[in-house]
Amino acid sequence: MLQPKFILTWAGYLRIGSVFQHRDLLLPGDRCAGGGYWEIDYVNNALALSGQSYDFGEPQWSAISTLYIPESYRGMAITYEGREVEVVKTKYYDDSFIV
Repeated sequence: MLQPKFILTWAGYLRIGSVFQHRDLLLPGDRCAGGGYWEIDYVNNALALSGQSYDFGEPQWSAISTLYIPESYRGMAITYEGREVEVVKTKYYDDSFIV
């Protein structure tokens, strides 16, 4: 069954989609720095991330200096387990490939 999952790559890319396995979000050359589940919090205009990947574990936010967020989520707060994700810098990327 497809589930709303995300991964964080060691290069800082947040990859989001509805997939069977977290690994389905990896692109060639990606190395995963953890993952979990996502949902849209419309009331707070936030992308709410939670949980952890069975295969890759909890996302390693502190190891990322720049977080690359899909363009579709521009203007939304990014939270993990109810707290805002804090990184040094955020950038947006074209997310037309999202699963």
